[in-house]
Amino acid sequence: MLNGIQFVIACICFAISRWLFKGDSDLQGSFRDVGIGIFVGLIVSGLSKAYENRDYLQIFFQSYIKPYQSVRVSMAYLFRIKVSGKYLLVKNHRRPDSGYQPVGGVYKYLPNETTTLFNDLGIENINGIDVDSDSRNDLRCVLSKRMKLPKFITWFNSKKDRETDPWREFYEELIQENILQQEDFPYIQYIHCKSNYEGIKASTFFPIDEFLYADIYEFKVENSVQQSALDKLATIESIEYIFATPQEIINGATATGKVILPHSKKLLT
Repeated sequence: MLNGIQFVIACICFAISRWLFKGDSDLQGSFRDVGIGIFVGLIVSGLSKAYENRDYLQIFFQSYIKPYQSVRVSMAYLFRIKVSGKYLLVKNHRRPDSGYQPVGGVYKYLPNETTTLFNDLGIENINGIDVDSDSRNDLRCVLSKRMKLPKFITWFNSKKDRETDPWREFYEELIQENILQQEDFPYIQYIHCKSNYEGIKASTFFPIDEFLYADIYEFKVENSVQQSALDKLATIESIEYIFATPQEIINGATATGKVILPHSKKLLT
C-alpha cells in the first residue's frame, strides 16, 4: 500500500515539474528531484525485498518453468532442544528402523475451512505414507500443477486455517511417550529461529519433485525443574531417544553407530 502511494506522489511531482512550473526552473528542478528521489527509493526497496525473498523468487520461477507438472509439498516444524551442547533426537516412530530425528512433524490444516482453497489449488491426496488418525489433515500433499505453489505458500504464510503452535508434536513425541513428564512441562516456551527451505528439487524417496519446508523452533527452558529434567534425561540411555553432537548430526550417525536422519542437519545454524 505504501509503495503505491509513493509511486503516485512521484508521478504527481513529475507532472507538476513538467506542466505547472515551466517558467520557474528552480521549482521545476525541486519537484523533479523529489520525484527522482522517491523513484530511487522505490527501486532500492524493491531490490532489497527481492534479495530478502530470493528463495521464494527461485520457487516462483521454478513453478512456471514446468507449470503443469505436479509437485509434492511438506510443511513441517522441528524443535532444537539442546543439553550441554548436544541435540535431543527421537526415534522415527513411523519407520522405527530408519533412525533418529528432531522432535517435530508436519503442520496440520483445518479441512472444512480450506476445502474451497485446496480445490482451487488442485491439492491431491497425501502420498508416501498411509493416512491414519495421526497423519490425517497433515500438510504433506501433492499440487497437481506446480504453478499453484506460490499461491499455496502465500496461504501458508498467512497462517490462516492451519496449525501455528508446535506444542502438539512436543506433547506427542516427548510427553505422551513418557520421555518427559507433563507435570514438569505443563507448557513450554520457544522462539522461532528460522524457516528452512530451498527450491523445488528432485525427491530422494518419491518419483516426483518436491518442495520441503521446515520452521525451526528453539526450546527455551522455563525454570529449574525443566532444566533438571532435561539434564537427567541426558544421563539415561534409551532406544527411544539420543543426544547427538553437531558433528554426529553432520556425519549421519553417532559414535556408537546409531543412524541420524539427514533432515536433522536443519537444526544446525
